[in-house]
Amino acid sequence: VHQGQWISTGGSVLNFSGNSSMTMYAGSRIMTGDAKLLSGASLDLRGTGRVNLFTLADDSHLTVTTDDALVVDKVAGSGSLMKYGQGSLEIRNDSSSFSGLVAVEQGSLMLTNASTTLLEGAIAFSLSGGVLDLTSVSFTTDNSAAIALKNNAYFSLTGGQLALGNLTQGETYHIFDTTQGGTLDGWASLSSEHFVVNGQALSELGRVKLDLGETGTFAYTVVGSLTLTWAGGATGEWNTADTNWDVTPDADSTNNETFYQGDSVIFDTAGAEVIVR
Repeated sequence: VHQGQWISTGGSVLNFSGNSSMTMYAGSRIMTGDAKLLSGASLDLRGTGRVNLFTLADDSHLTVTTDDALVVDKVAGSGSLMKYGQGSLEIRNDSSSFSGLVAVEQGSLMLTNASTTLLEGAIAFSLSGGVLDLTSVSFTTDNSAAIALKNNAYFSLTGGQLALGNLTQGETYHIFDTTQGGTLDGWASLSSEHFVVNGQALSELGRVKLDLGETGTFAYTVVGSLTLTWAGGATGEWNTADTNWDVTPDADSTNNETFYQGDSVIFDTAGAEVIVR
């Protein structure tokens, strides 16, 4: 389906048969009530549109590569859902009958309080790029609104960003819940560059302390500027990537700090020559 072309079925069901492959190119539009990918079917959506219910049969593959916006009310089935392209895929309502695979590599996957059930039913989820947009999800300081990882589910967070809504600095929120037996891989290794809170990238706030609990809890505190003493480190470079500084005073009992814009610096005889990048 090429630019300027539509698929519109009114109230009927749009079926994509097994072992078929179809691409809807940029500029195309899909407007339908229910769409079903039968086992073995593959569909690449690069256009825009609205679908009430997308059902993905086992061994079916829905790839959303749009640079535009696609809105889906609900997702069901046990196939795979992949998000590429710089546009957005918004899922609005209860998708608890989904039990397949979800991966975000580009663009944004936008979920609501109701549609986080997409992830709760998923057997696997991967965020390696793009944005998992949870800004409209009302997370709480208990696990009542947390995204529960079902038993044997595997979530991998290796890149991209998590966009969170109106969270208060210093409070601990339950974003995920691994107590039912799911695995949350990579969570504890995320840094401020991986989070947007209240529309603000945490990496733009300077020095931010993150507290990422192993069960999926999240808290952040903006520490502000510090006074650092040059330690030289392994690289000898003054940059924002390498831990070539000591804290003065050593407030957190570590001697490996990175430099943030706004920090004050001291040079003494402990350091070698400085390379400024």
